[in-house]
Amino acid sequence: MQVFFQRYSFCTAGEVLGAARSGKPAFEDQFLLTKEQLGSFWESLLPDLPQYEAYKAWPNWLYQTVDGLSDVESFFSGEDSSTLFDALQEALDAHWSAYPLLHPDLATLEAAVRNWDFSENEWACRDLLIAAFPDAVRFWSAEELLEMDTMELLGKVSEWKPEVGIQMMKLLLDTAECHLQEPEVAEQLLGNDLYELCQNQTVQPKILARLKEDARLVRQLFQSAYVGDLQEELLEACDWFGESMLKEHLQSLLAQNPHFKEFE
Repeated sequence: MQVFFQRYSFCTAGEVLGAARSGKPAFEDQFLLTKEQLGSFWESLLPDLPQYEAYKAWPNWLYQTVDGLSDVESFFSGEDSSTLFDALQEALDAHWSAYPLLHPDLATLEAAVRNWDFSENEWACRDLLIAAFPDAVRFWSAEELLEMDTMELLGKVSEWKPEVGIQMMKLLLDTAECHLQEPEVAEQLLGNDLYELCQNQTVQPKILARLKEDARLVRQLFQSAYVGDLQEELLEACDWFGESMLKEHLQSLLAQNPHFKEFE
């Protein structure tokens, strides 16, 4: 061992023997890779990796690194190298996919939603909300957040914090406002992402109150290129909560919207 490490001086024989006596893996601080922990080597690597995509092949150099690591561990542990590789891959994927949530670039996310360009991050709308409202999402792990889409996130937040849910809604609408006359964008936001929030009867009174004082929000919700269930839900909420004057105003705006057809 001494001869070997004199030639390859990345550590000493004494350090290896010390690790063996302590029962602690050698180089654990640098190279540990589990779902729970990450060594400094992997932490320094994550910012330089491309955007994680579940079904996209790894860069060849990364595959070879992890494959080599599993071979080394297999040699010393006797475990099957392919099983070890699968475990290491699963652990790295978990950290890699969560990295943008844990280290968000708010300006980049805002630009993606403002330009409606999701070529770099298909979940930019959701990730923008997570980055902009960290206190509202701190109860969920990164793994749990990754399983949510934008609609589910807004729905869950608005269940316990309706005001925050409405603030999130406004952030999306204000950021993507210049695209709300594009049917595809308007349908995604109003017909999908905001639907669960706007049909929640706990949140509806607060939305109606906001509509009475926020003309910009009124235009975004009732004069965009999508008219459907969301607007119908809010008009029915006006009946439910006794907001007849607001309903009349919203209906008059819908009548001016060229995308409006009579509700069924």
